[in-house]
Formats: sequence, structure tokens, C-alpha cells
Amino acid sequence: MKKNRITILLFLFLAVAAGILIMKNRKSTIKEELKDFAVKDTASITKIFMADKSPSSITLTREAPGQWTVNGKFAARWDAITTLLETINEVDVRTPVAKSGFDNVIKALATSGTKVELYSKDKLIKTYYVGGSTQDQMGTFMMIDKSSTPFVTYIPGFNGYLSTRYFTGESSWRDRTVFNYFNDEIAAINVEYPGTEKRYSFAVNPKTFTATSLDTHEPSITDTAKVGRYVGLFKHVNFEGFADGVSRDVKDSVVRTTPIAIITITDTKGTKDVLKAYLKMVNKRDSLLEDEHGKPVIYDVDRMFAVINNGKDFVVIQHYVFDGILASFDYFKKAAAKKPRV
Repeated sequence: MKKNRITILLFLFLAVAAGILIMKNRKSTIKEELKDFAVKDTASITKIFMADKSPSSITLTREAPGQWTVNGKFAARWDAITTLLETINEVDVRTPVAKSGFDNVIKALATSGTKVELYSKDKLIKTYYVGGSTQDQMGTFMMIDKSSTPFVTYIPGFNGYLSTRYFTGESSWRDRTVFNYFNDEIAAINVEYPGTEKRYSFAVNPKTFTATSLDTHEPSITDTAKVGRYVGLFKHVNFEGFADGVSRDVKDSVVRTTPIAIITITDTKGTKDVLKAYLKMVNKRDSLLEDEHGKPVIYDVDRMFAVINNGKDFVVIQHYVFDGILASFDYFKKAAAKKPRV
């Protein structure tokens, strides 16, 4: 009896030991696969290529510290670049894909996944595929190139999936800066209102802190503090997005109308930067809105169209961002001193 008990205990010990060894080996295998996704030294990455099945592709290139380009033509959005590099650095593996969903995940990665290639200088250092989200939207399916095992990945501490960070639309990656000037970089600011009375249009000279009417061409008795604050508005001015969903016919129709405003910045090197703003019709969702007089709202009260970059780009801008810039000449006039009460 005692001998049987010893035999049973020995068998259980060996079984537990074998189980631990198997788990360690499995964990070790997964850990090796995990290391293949993350790049800890993202400063070494000089180029990122992404392609999906739409087909659409994008090449992001590091030109200098903090400076990336899109397809070698445009400045890239720094916020999007930062988010992508953080994702590449922090992506982790939660678990291998379960057998029950293995075939579906492999098929989805092959038909709709986004291929990601990471380069250091001219050397390809990593390639993987990014798929959709898990059912609870807390994980993302990914697979290393030439691997046979897809994984559910995530970023520790982040609730959500990562697929949306690997997008390939060129316009979505482009920088959205309209104006970005320090005060001492501006030689002149002209704001014209072609569709209204000329008396609202003005020119500002940042060096003399004066504002001049473009109607009478006479300087006002200017409030220099207001001029200084106004010139400061041209730092970090962005547009909302490219009007990609607007048809060519609509764009052509809009630019044939009279702009509601033309803003021209002349820098100290003599280069001119021009924005033309146009009214934007309300969309179908807002077509039933009424103003305070009960009349249908025709034009969007939150957004306008604009043409920037010497007429090359048709974009959407926000009133919230531009209302301060679209001032009138009267804004700069110094208020008359009040007479003391007797």
C-alpha cells in the first residue's frame, strides 16, 4: 500500500513538472513572437511603408528630427506620426489567435489587412500585417510576415484597437497647417472682403503696429495692443480637413463664386501666403434647420470652404478658428477716451 502511494505521488510530481515545462516552452515561443512586433528604438526608424488592398499605399519618410514627409511631397501631420511611432514602440501581444477563429483571421489578414514595412536607413527591419479588431474591440489581429501564427495585440493601458492608426490615405497624413508665423516673420497682413463694403477690409503692419483701411488707405488711430494680439493669431492656424468627399463639380462651382474673404500674409522674405474663404452650403442633415427668424439655414454656421497653397488645395476651415482673424477695420481703432463726469 505504501509502495503504491509513493508510485502515485511520483507520477503526479512528474506530471506537474512536465506541465510546467510545456507551459514554459509555450510561453517562451510566444515571447519570441512578441518581440517581433515592437520596435523599442523608434528613433532608428527612417521610413514607414504601408499598403492595403483598396489598393492604397503611403510612404512616410523621416527627413530630419521631428520632420516627416508624405510620399516625398508633403509635410506630415506630427500628431499622427507621433501616435504611429508610439504604437510601433508599445504594441504588445495578449494571446495567440484561438483555433476556432484561426482560419477566419488568416483569411481576413490576407484579403483586407494592411502591410507595414519598417526601415532603418535603407534596411528593412520589420514587416507585419495589421488586421481588424477582436469582437470586444479591445484587441487587434496582427501577424509577422512569413509567420504562421496570428496574434491578438494591444497596448497596455489603452482601451481600444489599433487598426485605425495604420491608415494609408495621403490626404489624411498631410499636415493641416494654414498659417504658422512668429510675429517677427510677418511683414504685412491684408484681409479683404470682396463681397461686402470695402470699409471692413484692412492691412496690418506688424513693425509699426498700425492698421490701414484698404478703402480709404488712411491709417487709423490704432490700438497698438490690439495689433500685437492680432498678429499673434497667425501662429498654429490649422484647417479641419481636406474636402475629399466634395465632387469636382461642386468645388469648381464654389471657387467661381466671390470669396467672402481673402487673407494674404507677406513674410519678411517677400513670399505671399494666400487663403480664399468661401461660404459652405449646409449638408442634408442640417437642411431643415432654421435661424432665429424662422427662415431655413442655407449656409453652414460652423464651417467654410477655403483654397490654400496657391490654389492647390481645397479644404474645410472652422469659423471657431478663423473668426478672430476675420476681424474688421473698426476692431483696431482706439476707443475714444471717456469724458470724466462732472
